[in-house]
Amino acid sequence: MRCQRSGFPQNWCESWIGWPCPVVRKWRDKSMAGKGSGFWNWMAPRYARAKIRDEASYQRKLDETRAVLNDGMRVLEIGCGTGTTAVAHAPFVRSILGIDYSDKMVEIARGRAADAGVENARFEVGSIGALNAGPASYEAVLAMNILHLLPDYAQAIETAYKVLPPGGYFISSTACIGRGFMPIKILLTVLSRLGIFPKVQYLSQDELLGEMRRTGFEVITSWKPPSRMAATFVIARRPSAAY
Repeated sequence: MRCQRSGFPQNWCESWIGWPCPVVRKWRDKSMAGKGSGFWNWMAPRYARAKIRDEASYQRKLDETRAVLNDGMRVLEIGCGTGTTAVAHAPFVRSILGIDYSDKMVEIARGRAADAGVENARFEVGSIGALNAGPASYEAVLAMNILHLLPDYAQAIETAYKVLPPGGYFISSTACIGRGFMPIKILLTVLSRLGIFPKVQYLSQDELLGEMRRTGFEVITSWKPPSRMAATFVIARRPSAAY
């Protein structure tokens, strides 16, 4: 007999790392797989307290992003989390809107902006799939550590392209584990199936860059820190003129 919630054999589910099936069901109901924002609401305070693991690479990403920003730009950040990146970039742009479907993340982001005295950044509960923005609404779109967590990352890239004007920038950092990483994939698949962790898209760096190019973006730069598990950073641009 299989567990109706996890899809795994009942006895396996009940004994897996000591968690009985009712606990698995509770996690599943609160997770992304169940009610959407539950997992990230639970993660929000922990995420806010966590230290940046690779400060040098993070600073490099900030610097390279600021190199293409200017004080006249309207910026959109999808999956803004607790607002660390948005608040850091706010002094260099006209305005920045961060959206995240976790209301707890947004709450922390608003507090972080207020504490920093940042007045040109605002944060709203929302998602890229429900974004209500017309063409050329923003001069730059940020997607930091979010594309691999979306149900349809290709659609998100397409939406970013549509809301940018010619010459607008799409800047992202994405975990690309499409090739190799089999033990990690197995673990993530099990956790996702049980509802303990959101589903992760197993895309490769080539697939990510290829999708951006198919959408119409020019890839200006892409690099990955030395760590094997590090995310791929990409700056892409909507061409100024059609080919």
